[in-house]
Amino acid sequence: MRSIIIIFALVLSGCDSLPRAHSKDEIREIVRAETKNFEGASFENERRLFARVTEAEKQIKEAEEKIDDLESKVRSLETDIMLAQ
Repeated sequence: MRSIIIIFALVLSGCDSLPRAHSKDEIREIVRAETKNFEGASFENERRLFARVTEAEKQIKEAEEKIDDLESKVRSLETDIMLAQ
């Protein structure tokens, strides 16, 4: 009860230690700034992600080519074994 009275007294006296509410214009400006930062970061993250995906696709293609070469060698060896018997 005592703490409620103290808080109420501080509010009535306009104590500067209490946080000040932002005006609508200040809130809009804060939101604009944060949105701008987010959009910039989002674009940069998207660009990095695209580069990583492109590199991963390149590596997958190289791996598939190696697999095709190995499968061809295996078929060739199987044929050689069949002919040798």
